[in-house]
Amino acid sequence: MNAPADQVAERRDAPAPLAPGRRLGDFLLTRVVGQGGFGIVYEAEDLCLQRRVAIKEYMPSHLATRPDGERVHPISGRYAKTFELGRRSFVSEARLLAQFRHPGLLEVFHFWEQNGTAYMAMPFYEGTTLDRVLANRPGIVSEAWLKDTLAPVLDALEHMHAADCYHRDVSADNILVLDGGKALLLDLGAARRVIGDTERALTVMLKPGYAPIEQYADDPACRQGPWTDIYALAAVLYFAVTGRMPPASASRVMHDSLPPLGSLQPPGYGLGFLEAIDRGLSIRPERRPRSIAEFRSLLHSAPPTIGAAPRPEPEAAEVPAPGREERSSPPSPGRRTAGVAAVALLAVAALAAVATLRRSPPQPGARSTPAIAQAKPTATPGRPGPAAAAPANAAPGASVAGNTSVGESASVVENAPARARSPAGAPRQSAPSVRTGTVRLAVAPWGEVFVDGVSRGVTPPLKELALGAGSHRIEIRNPAAPSLTREIVVREGKASVIAHRFK
Repeated sequence: MNAPADQVAERRDAPAPLAPGRRLGDFLLTRVVGQGGFGIVYEAEDLCLQRRVAIKEYMPSHLATRPDGERVHPISGRYAKTFELGRRSFVSEARLLAQFRHPGLLEVFHFWEQNGTAYMAMPFYEGTTLDRVLANRPGIVSEAWLKDTLAPVLDALEHMHAADCYHRDVSADNILVLDGGKALLLDLGAARRVIGDTERALTVMLKPGYAPIEQYADDPACRQGPWTDIYALAAVLYFAVTGRMPPASASRVMHDSLPPLGSLQPPGYGLGFLEAIDRGLSIRPERRPRSIAEFRSLLHSAPPTIGAAPRPEPEAAEVPAPGREERSSPPSPGRRTAGVAAVALLAVAALAAVATLRRSPPQPGARSTPAIAQAKPTATPGRPGPAAAAPANAAPGASVAGNTSVGESASVVENAPARARSPAGAPRQSAPSVRTGTVRLAVAPWGEVFVDGVSRGVTPPLKELALGAGSHRIEIRNPAAPSLTREIVVREGKASVIAHRFK
């Protein structure tokens, strides 16, 4: 039996890149450096200025194809709108980055549309992403090294914030450590977020561990600002110091298992530096530093500890050779589905937690003091810490393009529960057939959804409910307004809509 066209598209190979020797405007492509889920990066020669550059092509692999080897098309009409929204966002991001000139921020000096898609031209940076530096050379990491290496990143964020622009995608795999030793903040991942938002795929939109709680909320009351980037940068520092990613902010709201660095006091780090990171990782936005200047001041409030023993280098760590390229197979449909479901559940919990935070404002002067976890966070072999820090589709070359998606790596679900195995020889029981219908939700600005008295999450991002056929009582609550209650009859295979705006 033939599978639906959209399922076939999900299993197709990644679109072929443009062949070396192809000309794009004034640029001659020389090789493919990396290919990720949302773009392809080429090395190219600028024929006018006689310099080596990197060209990034908008190419969402699950939405687009290149049947003739040149022009890009959506794989079907169903995906045309999402593809176009992502392309516009890609161009808007390029236009925004082109306005900034800062040594700590990716420079875009040209962007254009061609072949049914879009491109941006950048300098060809030589370096390695921070997550790979931490994995392969942990012995160089110290308080002084982190302050010195990441100083340009803080300066770049401060420069952006002064223009009321926020990065929203700071992570260890989106920071490039240049061969000269200074760090560079890579692109904003705008196309990835727009596509993820359109598809309601939170595994695409957010990076658990780095994304603060306000990024989970589709609510104007949960404002984003400098404190949003500060949380993500504090998560980068926490990961660099401990080798472990912080738990996702959504899970921390319900049960904060993050051990504060000020209590752990790892050797070689001053207490002021550690407490600054803890404050940057405060769940409540109002408890974080309000500006990069304040965060920088806290980080430098005391001189670094000198003379502590460095962490040992991993025995089997292999430093990637310059120019070497790696390709990894895309995740199977089953793994992708499980990841989306797990992070979607995490996001629903986050939105419910946001509602709780709004209902219970902190006392003036209250200070964030996370509880110390009883169990140690799980670490991966070789380098303590989860694989979320290193994108699976990254090619470890020595250029900015070595991060194959240039800041658009897929997130890894943290602490996802393993699927239980049936005892050997036990007969498999088929799941009973359940007759269901669909209830679509269109609620603004947001509300917590209860079905027959049981909470089902927060809308948005929750947009649909699959309910058993029959009568149900649906209640949608927003603490700022009277609740909405509806008695509905769900019919098998049919869809109904509940639309409401809280005032």
